[in-house]
Amino acid sequence: MLQTRYLTRQRPTTTSVFRDIKRQCMIRGFSAPSRGTVERRIAKLDAEKTVTARYAKDAARTR
Repeated sequence: MLQTRYLTRQRPTTTSVFRDIKRQCMIRGFSAPSRGTVERRIAKLDAEKTVTARYAKDAARTR
């Protein structure tokens, strides 16, 4: 879900992504991860791929 929700040009906040994950877990009957877990997993994403996906290819070169 991080790739489909967080890595987009709309650049949703981690809180927004957490809410979406929590909602999907509730719908599917799973226990939701904590906000800290979601934030740690976002932090583990490859920085270059994250910048490229959320901003643009040019931004990844300058960051």
